[in-house]
Amino acid sequence: MTSGCTSTPNAAGRPRQTRDRTTRTPSTPPTPSSDPAYANPQNEIWLDITTDPSGNAQASTTVDWQFRPGEAKSVVVHDQHTQTGPGQAGMAGDRLACIDEDF
Repeated sequence: MTSGCTSTPNAAGRPRQTRDRTTRTPSTPPTPSSDPAYANPQNEIWLDITTDPSGNAQASTTVDWQFRPGEAKSVVVHDQHTQTGPGQAGMAGDRLACIDEDF
């Protein structure tokens, strides 16, 4: 996320997105978007997991870009898997937890 964690997970800001690789301009729309052109696993980091009966899970992803310095500050855990369709892209339910991270 673009901000660090507070006592309220929603205060961590909006998802951090990479720049469009062809135009080199910011790909984040002026307001949060559910358009798959902006909210997608190539433009954001999505680590969808399902825990086993013991509560264990792991996930990883690889992207061909790096975080811009100072623009990614936390990871937010959501209630659901990330949606991908038009009008729902990037939605993942309630924010359950926030973890500060030094990217």
